[in-house]
Amino acid sequence: MVAITHVWLEMDESAAARWLDHHEDGASRDAAVSQYVFRLVQKDPEAAFRWSESVQNEKERHQLMGSAILSWLRTEPQKARAALQASDFPEEQKRSLLQMNPQ
Repeated sequence: MVAITHVWLEMDESAAARWLDHHEDGASRDAAVSQYVFRLVQKDPEAAFRWSESVQNEKERHQLMGSAILSWLRTEPQKARAALQASDFPEEQKRSLLQMNPQ
């Protein structure tokens, strides 16, 4: 599924995203969403963060969310901070991420 998702994201990103949105949760969906998040993180970090939240594997979810937050803090710090505070990140990780980009 990961290889197919990669090709589909290259050909028609919005259709692939719609498909991912309705795909059954699980490891293969998490892997496909991870690919999508990596594509989004620089051009739309807010969307990358939102997609990251849907990953079921907690460790992977937090890694993806952290990448998205760091990018988002550079463009929209107030919105990124609010999203981070409302997230399921442990408090210590929240503080650590905010210290990486203190604005």
